[in-house]
Amino acid sequence: EVGSWHFFCRARHHLVLQGQEKTVDVFTELLGGLLTRLRSRYQIEVPGHRQAAVFLCLLMVSTLALASFCPPASAIDVECLEAETDTEKKSIEEQISGDSLYEYIQDGKYTQSLKIPTYEWIPIKKEGKEGKNYRGIVIFVHGFTMHGRRYDKLAKILAANNFYGIAYDMYGFGRNFFTDKRPLVDGIRSKRRIHYGRSHKKLVELVSMVREEYPRTPICLLGESLGATPCLKMAVESRDLIDGIILSAPAVQINPILFVHPMSAMEATLPVMVSPHMNMRLNHFVNALLSRDRDVKDDIKSDTEIRRRVTWIDLLRTQGYVAKALIHGPRVKKDPPLLFMVGGKDMVVLPTDALLLYSCIKSDQKKYVKLEKRSHLLTETSAIKADTVSTIFDWFDETEPFKMKLREDG
Repeated sequence: EVGSWHFFCRARHHLVLQGQEKTVDVFTELLGGLLTRLRSRYQIEVPGHRQAAVFLCLLMVSTLALASFCPPASAIDVECLEAETDTEKKSIEEQISGDSLYEYIQDGKYTQSLKIPTYEWIPIKKEGKEGKNYRGIVIFVHGFTMHGRRYDKLAKILAANNFYGIAYDMYGFGRNFFTDKRPLVDGIRSKRRIHYGRSHKKLVELVSMVREEYPRTPICLLGESLGATPCLKMAVESRDLIDGIILSAPAVQINPILFVHPMSAMEATLPVMVSPHMNMRLNHFVNALLSRDRDVKDDIKSDTEIRRRVTWIDLLRTQGYVAKALIHGPRVKKDPPLLFMVGGKDMVVLPTDALLLYSCIKSDQKKYVKLEKRSHLLTETSAIKADTVSTIFDWFDETEPFKMKLREDG
């Protein structure tokens, strides 16, 4: 209930920004009065889970009413950003031209041990170098609805510059969810079901295996959106396993636009009313909110392994999970280097939320970079931009131990 009320409050904030102050105040007062009566009347008589169900139904009705007063979608959705220049595209393609720079392996040795889909981008040994002398190892953690292979373009660029890249699919996403065979089963739980706790355990196992195999190579975690939460948890609970963290558009809550926008409200109403286990569509979230760049939009639409349906129970669990970033953040020690990257036109992560998380982390080696022209997806796209890539490499070049490793390789 607290989380749902938080959604409504943030939705109210968004509508105020749209100039709907009077309308918002009326519905806020109405919803507050109804909630007070609901709690006082059903506190003892109705079980807690039914209270939550009734509350959510009431919340959805109110957001539908709010949506009817919202500006039309064309007024809310800002015009797409200009496409990247040909020069910028060419500079990125030049970094990964030639298959001899890296080797791509799907479901290799780590899949055999972890029993989940994994992806590896391995730099080809440079002439004159002996052994696996990588400048660093980057382990990618994908965001909500995404999958590990979304990092393919960035991983290729990194591999071409002697960074070993590894990614995996969380439970309930990617090839764990989309499979031609029967649902893959790990123990008694289906891998098609979203389970962030079990996914995090797999991440810890993966990082532990990599650290054991490459004890002298610095390891960096890169998490985008929801993927920031497991990275911060690793920094708190398994600090000795990692040497740096990159957080791209870190999420601490689901943007209320997902709930109050007319398209989102229409997609969610029936599942909320009928059953908590009924899938709701996320087409508006995936196709409209993740990015406003034409190239990124086209890239998202063409990816058939992006999950576009979840139950509203999973959506609430996701909100609870990403909110834990604000719990892990203050517990991070002062030594791990961190890079924050946030898009100035982000419609999924509110800038105030990203700044709040950044201010909570006490690391002495943290850096905040705002890419003014970018939206939410910065790294999980084949249409990755030159300023995103340069920000990552600049951070590596000025951050120990990756900087020290560069000197050794030089």
